[in-house]
Amino acid sequence: MEDTGRQQPAEQQHTKKPSGAGGVGMEEVMHTAEMQSIPIDFAGLIRAGVIERRGPWYKVHRWEDLPEHARAQISDWKSGQEMVVRFHRPTKKLKASASPSQSQDAEQEPT
Repeated sequence: MEDTGRQQPAEQQHTKKPSGAGGVGMEEVMHTAEMQSIPIDFAGLIRAGVIERRGPWYKVHRWEDLPEHARAQISDWKSGQEMVVRFHRPTKKLKASASPSQSQDAEQEPT
């Protein structure tokens, strides 16, 4: 593409990744923040056989069935014969802002 010297509109300047800088665009940041704010239904995932609790870790039986928002909240993992992961603990601010129905349906505190 030829550089015409024209600047992009302001809204496009903030959502595009800087070329060659390996940076993260604003859309990606917003999407990640949204995914990390959705509570994980640990009990439902365990009942469905998607994950299994292993102390502070969870063995992932079916990675393809682990929701995107849960994958976005993985803080650590170990792989080998089996994949085990840890999830970020939600901040107090996020827990306080969760609706009552979300709080009842989702285990908030992986330990």
